[in-house]
Order: sequence, then C-alpha cells, then structure tokens
Amino acid sequence: MSFLSLRSAVINVSDLERSSVFYRDVLDAELLRDSQVTIVGRQGPGGFFLYLRQAGRHASHPGQQALGPREVAWTVDSSTKLDRVEAQLRAHDAFDFRRTLTAGFELVLGHDPDRLPLVFVADETGADMAPETLLDVAQLLFSVDV
Repeated sequence: MSFLSLRSAVINVSDLERSSVFYRDVLDAELLRDSQVTIVGRQGPGGFFLYLRQAGRHASHPGQQALGPREVAWTVDSSTKLDRVEAQLRAHDAFDFRRTLTAGFELVLGHDPDRLPLVFVADETGADMAPETLLDVAQLLFSVDV
C-alpha cells in the first residue's frame, strides 16, 4: 500500500526571526538559516521541512475567499505530544482551543505569529477518522477566519 505525506511547505512571514523561533519551539524542530530563508524541520522518517521566507513589508493574509493555503495541519502520535504542542502555543500566546473529536482523536488549534491557522491532531487509535468526523473537522476549520 502506498501513501503520500506532506514533506515541505513554503510560508512567507512578516518577521523571519520571530516566526523561526515560534516554529522551532512549537514543532520541536531544528533550524537551518541564511539571510533570506530559514528551514525549520527534521530529517528521517516522518521528517518535514518548512521553508520560512521574509515577506514584503505590506504583505497580508488575503482572507477566506482567496486562493492558496488557509491552514497547515500536523498529525501528532500521542496526547502527551499534543500537550507539549499546546504548552508551546500557549507560551507564544498562539493557542486557540482544544477539542476531542471522537474517541481517540483530539485536536488543538492555534496560529502562527502572522495568524496562519495551525492544526495538530492526536491519533491514539491508529485508525482512520470516520467520514462524519472528517466533515466535523472541515466545518471547524472553515469557521476559522484569518
């Protein structure tokens, strides 16, 4: 059985230093920097990379009806790790809420320093989410206004 997983994403940010520290702390990741870009991530199985790039001075989020990403989501393999993510979001004043979806699935919603919504889902079951749970998550995410 083959599957796909997101390996990397590019995010334009208003303050490269502030966002680098934020993502390093929340994602418990390593930083690799030069003057124009910061790479936040981890090598190996389950590895990922966020390429953070300094945006222009007048850049802003385009709102709900614009094209492009509206949020970024990660799977977390335990409630304990979700607790750590929540604590880091709170430390950066970026925690929005935590919700139990169904037995074995919990979700934490926060935002990055530029208010891009971030979702972390803990899966204690190893099972797929039921279709109705996926629809509940979609409604929840679509209700978030950036």
